[in-house]
Amino acid sequence: MHTDHPAARLLLHPRWIVSAALVMLSGIAWVSLLHNPAGLGCLTPTVHTPYTAHAKPPGYASLADSMSVLSMWFVMSIAMMLPTAAPAILTFSDLAERARHTTRPLSEGAFVTGYLLAWLAFCALATLAQWGISTVSQHLHRATHDWVFGALLLLAGAYQFAPLKQACLTKCRNPMTFFIAHWREGLAGALRLGLHHGAYCVGCCWALMLLMVATGTMDLGFTAGLTVLMLIEKVLPAGLWIGRAVGVALVAWGTVWIAPGLIH
Repeated sequence: MHTDHPAARLLLHPRWIVSAALVMLSGIAWVSLLHNPAGLGCLTPTVHTPYTAHAKPPGYASLADSMSVLSMWFVMSIAMMLPTAAPAILTFSDLAERARHTTRPLSEGAFVTGYLLAWLAFCALATLAQWGISTVSQHLHRATHDWVFGALLLLAGAYQFAPLKQACLTKCRNPMTFFIAHWREGLAGALRLGLHHGAYCVGCCWALMLLMVATGTMDLGFTAGLTVLMLIEKVLPAGLWIGRAVGVALVAWGTVWIAPGLIH
């Protein structure tokens, strides 16, 4: 097929190539989660379902096990966050195409690498948080578990209204504005842009991601639901209001868990 053919030009357009690469990478991550339910299990225990006194926290018996938990968090972040970052990545691709730099394909790869490095840093912190919860949960009474569980839900719900959340979400919803303000040339610039945008994305979504630690709900349905919610927040015109409605629901859910302790 000659590249001067209209169909060939369409198929070889950078936007289609980047889109296909994102779908493939995210798809591989989702398939990995689908075929590795044991891996998802390593992300529990939960605040809601504590261990028994003699139980041993899974996933942290050795450095190798800890790295397994970290890798599962990272795979899950790739599966969940790449679809939500697609508008920003495609916008970067369009801008790089207009610049017609010879390093354009590498620049796109550098941008995505920087973005994922930001999420890898989050995954490391999430792994530490998971370890702390798995250790402390063995020594908590059921009533205390309910308080901690409710507090985490309240935190996630309240963060939906936080100024930091709104500032980061604004950057994610307006990638062109972000690039105009922070554009850097070259591969190093693309990597830096990816890290920068990834940091905004983490700032936008970290509390929702940590709901999986709070609830211990690591099934694919819950994971997919959070992905859709974060995509809606970043893409749809009504995303801001839907996110706030979810915040209200999370606060109500957390209150339900804490209220019995306040009454008694």
